[in-house]
Amino acid sequence: MAEDGIQQVFAHLHPALHWSGDRLVSPDLPAADPDLNGAGITRAVGTLWEARDATGNGLARLIGRSRAQLLAYTTSPTTTTQLAARTGLSLGTVSQHLTVLREAGLVTSHRYRHEVNYTTSDLGIALLERS
Repeated sequence: MAEDGIQQVFAHLHPALHWSGDRLVSPDLPAADPDLNGAGITRAVGTLWEARDATGNGLARLIGRSRAQLLAYTTSPTTTTQLAARTGLSLGTVSQHLTVLREAGLVTSHRYRHEVNYTTSDLGIALLERS
């Protein structure tokens, strides 16, 4: 850091990160400068780079590749729109899969204003960790 500066330190953290002017940007982070109206930020990014690839294993064979992938992507709260963008699945398909995952107790949903955030439940995390 002393030789190259803080930008070089952050530039090598994760391939999804890049600098835009004076900001560190990632497609998985919440939008910059959100209008919080004093309510705080509801999204968690602590597990943003946690490696959970549930495709191609026993869990994917059990619940299907798309559902396993969606389950892995909900380790941090995320919306249907964000999941569709990340997976390439249609909004309707993501919504149907999330409904099944929620009914099975693998994800939970929480409404905040006009958004519904989905998060892996304890049972879902246990399944991911076993696979």
